[in-house]
Amino acid sequence: MPTETTRKKLYNEVWERPMVKVAADYGISDVVLKKICKKFNIPVPGRGYWAKLAAGKSVSRIQLPPIGGDDGKIIISGMPKSQLPTNVIEAKYQAEIFESLNDNNIDVEGFYYPTHSLITKTRNKLEKRKADKQGLVHLHNKSDFWLSISPASLDRVAIFLNVFVHESENKGFQFKPHDDGLNIVVNNESISLSIEEKLDKSPHELTEKRSIK
Repeated sequence: MPTETTRKKLYNEVWERPMVKVAADYGISDVVLKKICKKFNIPVPGRGYWAKLAAGKSVSRIQLPPIGGDDGKIIISGMPKSQLPTNVIEAKYQAEIFESLNDNNIDVEGFYYPTHSLITKTRNKLEKRKADKQGLVHLHNKSDFWLSISPASLDRVAIFLNVFVHESENKGFQFKPHDDGLNIVVNNESISLSIEEKLDKSPHELTEKRSIK
Protein backbone atom coordinates (compact mmCIF):
# COMPACT_ATOMS: atom_id res chain seq x y z
CA MET A 1 0.00 0.00 0.00
CA PRO A 2 1.48 3.39 -1.03
CA THR A 3 2.57 5.66 1.82
CA GLU A 4 2.77 9.43 1.49
CA THR A 5 5.60 11.31 3.18
CA THR A 6 7.74 14.41 2.63
CA ARG A 7 11.44 15.13 2.13
CA LYS A 8 11.71 16.72 5.56
CA LYS A 9 9.92 13.87 7.32
CA LEU A 10 11.95 11.20 5.55
CA TYR A 11 15.15 13.14 6.23
CA ASN A 12 14.38 13.25 9.96
CA GLU A 13 13.52 9.55 10.01
CA VAL A 14 16.77 8.33 8.44
CA TRP A 15 18.80 10.45 10.88
CA GLU A 16 16.86 9.27 13.91
CA ARG A 17 17.01 5.51 13.22
CA PRO A 18 19.10 3.15 11.07
CA MET A 19 18.01 2.85 7.43
CA VAL A 20 17.02 -0.81 7.74
CA LYS A 21 14.49 0.03 10.47
CA VAL A 22 13.00 2.98 8.62
CA ALA A 23 12.79 0.92 5.42
CA ALA A 24 10.97 -1.89 7.24
CA ASP A 25 8.27 0.57 8.34
CA TYR A 26 7.65 1.44 4.69
CA GLY A 27 7.72 -2.22 3.64
CA ILE A 28 10.79 -1.80 1.42
CA SER A 29 14.46 -2.72 1.64
CA ASP A 30 17.14 -0.33 2.88
CA VAL A 31 18.66 -0.44 -0.64
CA VAL A 32 15.41 0.89 -2.14
CA LEU A 33 15.18 3.52 0.60
CA LYS A 34 18.70 4.74 -0.17
CA LYS A 35 17.76 5.08 -3.85
CA ILE A 36 14.69 7.12 -2.91
CA CYS A 37 16.82 9.40 -0.72
CA LYS A 38 19.32 9.83 -3.53
CA LYS A 39 16.55 10.65 -6.01
CA PHE A 40 15.15 13.38 -3.77
CA ASN A 41 18.57 14.65 -2.65
CA ILE A 42 18.11 13.58 0.95
CA PRO A 43 21.47 13.10 2.75
CA VAL A 44 21.81 9.93 4.85
CA PRO A 45 24.23 8.95 7.65
CA GLY A 46 27.55 7.60 6.50
CA ARG A 47 29.06 4.24 7.37
CA GLY A 48 29.88 3.89 11.06
CA TYR A 49 27.57 6.74 12.10
CA TRP A 50 25.38 4.64 14.39
CA ALA A 51 28.33 2.79 15.92
CA LYS A 52 29.99 6.11 16.81
CA LEU A 53 26.73 7.41 18.21
CA ALA A 54 26.28 4.30 20.34
CA ALA A 55 29.84 4.68 21.63
CA GLY A 56 29.16 8.23 22.73
CA LYS A 57 31.40 9.78 20.09
CA SER A 58 30.70 13.12 18.47
CA VAL A 59 28.72 12.87 15.22
CA SER A 60 27.30 15.53 12.92
CA ARG A 61 24.16 15.63 10.80
CA ILE A 62 24.30 16.77 7.19
CA GLN A 63 21.71 19.49 6.64
CA LEU A 64 18.84 18.89 4.21
CA PRO A 65 19.61 20.94 1.09
CA PRO A 66 16.80 22.85 -0.64
CA ILE A 67 15.70 21.73 -4.08
CA GLY A 68 13.92 23.54 -6.84
CA GLY A 69 10.29 22.83 -7.57
CA ASP A 70 8.05 20.67 -5.40
CA ASP A 71 9.74 19.98 -2.06
CA GLY A 72 6.71 18.22 -0.65
CA LYS A 73 5.11 14.84 -1.26
CA ILE A 74 6.96 11.56 -1.75
CA ILE A 75 4.96 8.40 -2.46
CA ILE A 76 6.56 5.14 -1.32
CA SER A 77 4.96 1.90 -2.47
CA GLY A 78 5.79 -0.97 -0.14
CA MET A 79 4.36 -3.67 2.05
CA PRO A 80 3.54 -2.96 5.73
CA LYS A 81 5.97 -4.61 8.13
CA SER A 82 3.13 -6.55 9.72
CA GLN A 83 2.37 -8.17 6.36
CA LEU A 84 5.94 -9.17 5.49
CA PRO A 85 6.65 -12.92 5.41
CA THR A 86 7.98 -14.33 8.70
CA ASN A 87 11.31 -15.28 7.12
CA VAL A 88 11.80 -11.72 5.82
CA ILE A 89 11.06 -10.19 9.23
CA GLU A 90 13.48 -12.65 10.85
CA ALA A 91 16.16 -11.88 8.24
CA LYS A 92 15.79 -8.15 8.88
CA TYR A 93 16.04 -8.73 12.62
CA GLN A 94 19.18 -10.83 12.29
CA ALA A 95 20.71 -8.27 9.92
CA GLU A 96 20.10 -5.52 12.46
CA ILE A 97 21.83 -7.54 15.18
CA PHE A 98 24.76 -8.35 12.88
CA GLU A 99 25.26 -4.73 11.85
CA SER A 100 25.06 -3.50 15.46
CA LEU A 101 28.07 -5.55 16.60
CA ASN A 102 31.32 -3.61 16.70
CA ASP A 103 33.25 -6.64 15.39
CA ASN A 104 31.32 -6.33 12.12
CA ASN A 105 32.25 -2.69 11.55
CA ILE A 106 35.24 -2.24 9.25
CA ASP A 107 37.46 0.82 9.55
CA VAL A 108 39.51 0.80 6.35
CA GLU A 109 42.17 3.11 7.81
CA GLY A 110 42.59 0.85 10.83
CA PHE A 111 43.40 -2.33 8.91
CA TYR A 112 46.46 -3.55 7.08
CA TYR A 113 46.49 -6.58 4.80
CA PRO A 114 48.95 -7.75 2.16
CA THR A 115 47.74 -6.99 -1.34
CA HIS A 116 45.21 -9.60 -2.42
CA SER A 117 45.68 -11.26 -5.83
CA LEU A 118 42.35 -9.83 -7.01
CA ILE A 119 43.57 -6.32 -6.24
CA THR A 120 46.89 -6.90 -8.00
CA LYS A 121 45.02 -8.07 -11.10
CA THR A 122 42.68 -5.08 -10.91
CA ARG A 123 45.53 -2.56 -10.63
CA ASN A 124 47.47 -4.12 -13.50
CA LYS A 125 44.47 -3.91 -15.82
CA LEU A 126 43.47 -0.36 -14.86
CA GLU A 127 47.01 0.99 -15.15
CA LYS A 128 47.03 -0.14 -18.79
CA ARG A 129 43.74 1.54 -19.63
CA LYS A 130 43.52 4.98 -21.21
CA ALA A 131 41.14 7.50 -19.71
CA ASP A 132 38.09 8.46 -21.76
CA LYS A 133 37.00 12.02 -22.57
CA GLN A 134 35.58 12.39 -19.06
CA GLY A 135 38.89 11.39 -17.49
CA LEU A 136 37.75 7.94 -16.33
CA VAL A 137 39.16 4.47 -16.86
CA HIS A 138 36.76 1.54 -16.97
CA LEU A 139 36.86 -2.13 -16.03
CA HIS A 140 33.70 -3.95 -17.09
CA ASN A 141 34.51 -7.66 -17.37
CA LYS A 142 32.80 -10.73 -15.89
CA SER A 143 35.75 -11.68 -13.68
CA ASP A 144 36.71 -8.16 -12.55
CA PHE A 145 35.33 -5.56 -10.18
CA TRP A 146 32.97 -3.27 -12.10
CA LEU A 147 34.80 0.06 -11.96
CA SER A 148 34.69 3.50 -13.56
CA ILE A 149 37.21 5.75 -11.80
CA SER A 150 39.82 8.41 -12.48
CA PRO A 151 43.48 7.33 -12.45
CA ALA A 152 44.04 9.66 -9.46
CA SER A 153 41.57 7.60 -7.41
CA LEU A 154 43.18 4.24 -8.15
CA ASP A 155 45.20 4.07 -4.91
CA ARG A 156 42.20 4.89 -2.70
CA VAL A 157 39.95 2.41 -4.49
CA ALA A 158 42.61 -0.30 -4.30
CA ILE A 159 43.06 0.20 -0.53
CA PHE A 160 39.32 0.02 0.06
CA LEU A 161 38.82 -3.07 -2.13
CA ASN A 162 41.80 -4.83 -0.56
CA VAL A 163 40.35 -4.52 2.96
CA PHE A 164 36.88 -5.34 1.65
CA VAL A 165 38.03 -8.56 -0.05
CA HIS A 166 40.11 -9.77 2.91
CA GLU A 167 37.37 -9.02 5.46
CA SER A 168 34.72 -10.64 3.26
CA GLU A 169 36.75 -13.82 2.85
CA ASN A 170 37.44 -13.89 6.60
CA LYS A 171 33.66 -14.01 7.09
CA GLY A 172 33.32 -16.90 4.64
CA PHE A 173 32.01 -14.88 1.69
CA GLN A 174 33.14 -15.67 -1.86
CA PHE A 175 33.73 -13.69 -5.05
CA LYS A 176 32.49 -15.18 -8.31
CA PRO A 177 32.40 -13.96 -11.95
CA HIS A 178 29.07 -12.71 -13.26
CA ASP A 179 27.73 -10.88 -16.31
CA ASP A 180 27.81 -7.59 -14.40
CA GLY A 181 31.28 -8.13 -12.99
CA LEU A 182 32.71 -9.87 -9.94
CA ASN A 183 29.89 -10.59 -7.47
CA ILE A 184 30.14 -11.32 -3.76
CA VAL A 185 28.21 -14.37 -2.59
CA VAL A 186 26.69 -13.98 0.89
CA ASN A 187 24.53 -16.77 2.31
CA ASN A 188 24.06 -18.19 -1.21
CA GLU A 189 22.90 -14.78 -2.48
CA SER A 190 24.93 -13.23 -5.30
CA ILE A 191 25.31 -9.45 -4.90
CA SER A 192 26.67 -7.23 -7.66
CA LEU A 193 29.33 -4.64 -6.85
CA SER A 194 30.37 -1.48 -8.67
CA ILE A 195 32.27 1.72 -8.01
CA GLU A 196 31.52 4.65 -10.28
CA GLU A 197 33.22 7.97 -9.70
CA LYS A 198 31.13 11.07 -10.29
CA LEU A 199 33.11 13.98 -11.66
CA ASP A 200 32.01 17.46 -10.66
CA LYS A 201 32.99 19.64 -13.58
CA SER A 202 32.24 23.34 -13.76
CA PRO A 203 31.69 25.00 -17.15
CA HIS A 204 34.74 26.79 -18.48
CA GLU A 205 34.54 30.57 -18.18
CA LEU A 206 36.31 32.61 -20.84
CA THR A 207 38.83 35.12 -19.59
CA GLU A 208 39.70 38.43 -21.20
CA LYS A 209 41.86 37.97 -24.26
CA ARG A 210 45.32 39.42 -23.84
CA SER A 211 48.19 39.73 -26.25
CA ILE A 212 51.75 38.83 -25.35
CA LYS A 213 54.30 41.43 -26.45
